[in-house]
Amino acid sequence: LARLVELLRPRAKRLTDFVEKGRPFLVDAVEYDADAVKRHLSSADALAHLAAVRDACAAAPAFTAAALEPAIRALAETRGVKAGVLIHPTRVAVVGRAESPGIFEVLELLGRDRALARMDHALQVFAPQG
Repeated sequence: LARLVELLRPRAKRLTDFVEKGRPFLVDAVEYDADAVKRHLSSADALAHLAAVRDACAAAPAFTAAALEPAIRALAETRGVKAGVLIHPTRVAVVGRAESPGIFEVLELLGRDRALARMDHALQVFAPQG
């Protein structure tokens, strides 16, 4: 809990901000913001990028911000996109919103199992129907 408070402190202006911004870390089910999903998870490309990030995270030898950041940035370079193109869908998949503390710290705090499960869930829920 102390790590969560420290992670949220720079973005919290009121005590209620800790509750609102901390919710995705304290509950199992992600509540998705519709606008964030529309902007960052509604295209086939975004879902393909998320799947690639998911695989990179699963393969990371250590699930720490220090290990995940270079892996995801290298993945972006390999895919020929800016890191944000990978980071934004990942953020929405794991916290349900377009804004959060740094994604690499968020992933570390969630832990490998929860982060991967949330990415898997988003990939399933937002996959094109048909």
